[in-house]
Amino acid sequence: MEATTLSREGHGAESIILTREELYEMVWRESILSISKKYDISDVGIRKTCKRLDIPTPPNGHWQRLRYGKKSPKAKLPKFSGKEEKIIWQARTAESEIAKTVKMVTDNTVLKIHIPEKLINPDKLIIEARERLNHMDEWTRPGELRYSNRDTLDIRVTDKFISRALRFMDTLIKTLRLRGHEVRIDDASWRPSTYVEFEGQKVKIFLRERTKRVYKNDNGWNRSDMVPSGVLFFRVEGENGREFVEGNRTLEEMFPDIIEKIELEGQKLIIREAVWAKERAIRDAEEKIRKEHEERQQKEVDDMIELLAKFNRWQQTLQLREYLDELENKMIQDNKNTEDFMSWLKRAREKADWLDPMIERKDEWLDVFDREKVIARANEG
Repeated sequence: MEATTLSREGHGAESIILTREELYEMVWRESILSISKKYDISDVGIRKTCKRLDIPTPPNGHWQRLRYGKKSPKAKLPKFSGKEEKIIWQARTAESEIAKTVKMVTDNTVLKIHIPEKLINPDKLIIEARERLNHMDEWTRPGELRYSNRDTLDIRVTDKFISRALRFMDTLIKTLRLRGHEVRIDDASWRPSTYVEFEGQKVKIFLRERTKRVYKNDNGWNRSDMVPSGVLFFRVEGENGREFVEGNRTLEEMFPDIIEKIELEGQKLIIREAVWAKERAIRDAEEKIRKEHEERQQKEVDDMIELLAKFNRWQQTLQLREYLDELENKMIQDNKNTEDFMSWLKRAREKADWLDPMIERKDEWLDVFDREKVIARANEG
């Protein structure tokens, strides 16, 4: 039974209506996480609905076992004594997801966080970044930018901003983690980067101090240097990347806007990946159909060639037997049907039976050869 899809006029956005049996079939046809990406309900919400309606769901490892060709039996749908209900879900759209993310970010009290005056139980990434930023060697000069982004957080600031940058990033990491996201380091390339992970998608972020070009006259030679400006900015990469530059407001005051921007860009990536996955599925399906069509064409022509080959072989077998019959009659008339000839004739008819596609008699001497190639050599001769 097909689930009913409602038009946008009926429920604002495209919706789907499911019966208990249809939901049961759906959760065993694809993963709950995959379903949650299509409809405006979380995977937790889907599981709660299934539990309420006594619908068994696939156990952990079910889809992985199927992917590797192993058995993972489908649980039977038990009888339900409770009240039947229709399940109505709205389809996820880019607009609805972004609007929901905005509301979730702006309404969530977790964002009304005061960034502390000192580090409290700092995250591991912050500890590693602090070691890098505070490291001094013979090449370190006062007032220069300090880098921590070799294999940890991407922070580039002068000494006076190190403590503040670490406190800001520590609060950012902990806030994002509370909202279900992780900040990670991508060290796969020669220049590692800091990113926030969204279901496998990456939003690159970094905290820097702006630099400005300063021109100098050095013994009659004009040269320029890039020097720190004392202005901090936070960058969120993405389709519509944005720099949050201190001016009328500090980075701390822009903290909710930064979290919102990170999550919006992450949501865009998730939606884009879902669209691409759908397009890939369509292309794969079309490619599969094309290959199956080509394979069917090839099979049909191969079958035709085989059919004609057997027909030609059958015709030659008929002609061969007719020849042998005529030859026997002639030898009898000429009184030459000796014992050797009759033995030869018997063997010749056995060979005809071996050649005949209707019989294909087994023969210890001839079975090592291909019948079609034998005929082709004979025809060439």
